[in-house]
Amino acid sequence: MKRMITYLCSASAAVFGLSLTTLAFATGIDDKHSEPWQGVWTVELQTPGGGLPFELRCSRKENNWTTTIHNADETIEVANRIAGSSLVLSMPHYDSKLSLELDGEDNDRAVGVWKKTRGADAVAELACLAVRMNPKPSGIDAPNKQQLEPWLGRFAIQFADSEDLAVGILKASDASNTEVRGTILTTTGDYRYLAGKVTDSGKLRLSCFDGAHAFLITATMSEGTINGDFWSGDWYHTTWRGSRAPDVKLADGFAQAVVNEDIRLSDLEFIDLDGNPAPMAAAKLRGKVTIVELFGSWCPNCHDAAVFLGELDRRYAAQGLKVVGLGFELTGRQERDLVQLKRYVKRFDIDYPVLLAGLADKSKASQAFPVLDRVRSYPTLIIVDQAGKVRTVYSGFSGPATGEEHTRLCQRLEGIVRGLLAE
Repeated sequence: MKRMITYLCSASAAVFGLSLTTLAFATGIDDKHSEPWQGVWTVELQTPGGGLPFELRCSRKENNWTTTIHNADETIEVANRIAGSSLVLSMPHYDSKLSLELDGEDNDRAVGVWKKTRGADAVAELACLAVRMNPKPSGIDAPNKQQLEPWLGRFAIQFADSEDLAVGILKASDASNTEVRGTILTTTGDYRYLAGKVTDSGKLRLSCFDGAHAFLITATMSEGTINGDFWSGDWYHTTWRGSRAPDVKLADGFAQAVVNEDIRLSDLEFIDLDGNPAPMAAAKLRGKVTIVELFGSWCPNCHDAAVFLGELDRRYAAQGLKVVGLGFELTGRQERDLVQLKRYVKRFDIDYPVLLAGLADKSKASQAFPVLDRVRSYPTLIIVDQAGKVRTVYSGFSGPATGEEHTRLCQRLEGIVRGLLAE
């Protein structure tokens, strides 16, 4: 019967010049059958800590599909391939792919898998379930104010496997006032855009998925003390404790690294994007204020830093600023790692030199870049004056998810650059 209706609709469209979409609406044929991926979906990656949810939106205009992933205030447009009941989301800049297949006659459910390269012989695979979201009346499943309020504010967090304090910043969503949003700042970078809920039992659940990060955070609170778990995909887990601390701050990222004065940047050699040797001496850094960034194309915090560095490069290159990116990649396979760096350069329209420096493993990266006592974070920014002397090192990066912290850090780094250019 449904096929007959579709046939009649097609015939009517030919006669009256109406689109099938219009006729589907007029005749009551549901969009989820004519355009099965159209709409808003909740996707859950299956982790050892439970479901890790994020929002996926699919929309079609003429013959073009747009697919976006949503984490709190962040919207990420993702390349897609849609063919009937199959949907593939590609995030090549992270060497990552999510594949879904509709499951069931109602087209309200899909199953699939997320795959991401994590090393030379390591590919992570997480099963996932997608469910079409239906609008619900406001107030449904909303925690009451007493449940939500204790989780809002600034918190000191101690992860079990870290010596440094982290900082949690949580607030209620402006839109619904029922969702918790925020981030966690650490000395190696921030956890970007976290979003979630406080359950009826008072348990906090936050998550973030961007094609690289797959973070799930759960926590309970008793008499002001928080006990929680943190999962990154299915490959990492740790516990943490926390408490409200309005004045807590991170350890100073400008004071962590120690510079080895016996090693000069000009003594080092890496690989350019064509696979050729690239001595740093050939970069002719003398007489320039130089920012050397240690980064990885696989690192979302490095992607945040790339936006900032691109702005500095465009603003100050004519005044004598030079930016050089040294990429530390996942596999050690030169051909593959160079492809990832080229994707990174294209994604951010980078004009400054980007070189392949070695493996992301921090002990090996420290050997490849002996200018510092060791590589602690991706990214790390090294600012060198016109005489070739390292003047500033900043470990980590507070991205836009951190709000005021991001603004203050960018202003301070830009101020350092401007001061050195004026010398």
